[in-house]
Formats: sequence, structure tokens, C-alpha cells
Amino acid sequence: MNSPIRRPAFFVSDRTGITSENMGDALLEQFNGLKFKRATYPFVDTPDKARALVQIINRTAEEHEVRPLVFSSIVNDEIRTIVKTSAGLHLSFFDAFLGQLEDELGMRALRWSAAPRTPSVTTHAWKRSISPSTMTTAFPTKTWKKPT
Repeated sequence: MNSPIRRPAFFVSDRTGITSENMGDALLEQFNGLKFKRATYPFVDTPDKARALVQIINRTAEEHEVRPLVFSSIVNDEIRTIVKTSAGLHLSFFDAFLGQLEDELGMRALRWSAAPRTPSVTTHAWKRSISPSTMTTAFPTKTWKKPT
């Protein structure tokens, strides 16, 4: 008996890949019973790396005879456009949301993955609201006692 085909799923980023993995996992979990062959490619941050990745995705598509899924969190338009030329179905975190957010906020995003991180007011408020006493209340832990 043949085992079911595991659909190739690529998680691609110009940074660590955590965002693309989390986004992809959240979406793939909605399809119970399907198996995926996962591959993560972090730090795809140059056109040369993007073109090399396109070759890998295209070769995978040919070998598996199925269109790979490509979950991307590449902020750079040029690099993301190169990855989108692959034979995979490209699902981009930034394509999905950045334009809408720019429209809502009335300004253009930096579109630069190494943008300096400026903490927001909300982040500061959240950090102030978490103290050792509230952590203990919110997340009680068991006290470990060494067996005698």
C-alpha cells in the first residue's frame, strides 16, 4: 500500500523564519489528515539567495509532481518578487496585510527587514502591567520539593 503524498511546504524569511513558520502552521493545522514535508529557509535576504531558493522550490515541484506551498515573511519587495516566480503557491504575510495597514494608517511602510525596533506605547503598558506578583497570580507554578 502506498503512503499518502506529503505535500512540500516551504517556510521562507529574510530573518529567522519564525513568523513564516507560525503563519504557515496556523493555516496548515486547518487541514486535518494531510501530511506536509516541511523545509525552512531563513535569512533569504539577497537576490542571489532568492534565485537559489526558486531553483530548489521548482526542483521540488518537479520531483513531487505537486505544487509546493510557500509561506513567506520576506519584507523586501525585490526579494519577495523573485521568490514569487517559483512554481510554488506563494502565501506572503506582507502581501496579505501590509498594503491594508498602509491604507489604514495613511503612510507607507518602511519595507525593510532590519528596521529599528521602536517599542509601542502598548508594549510599554503591557510590560508595566506584568510584575513578579501578577505573573504568579496569572501563571501559578508548582513548588518543586526534592523527594526525601
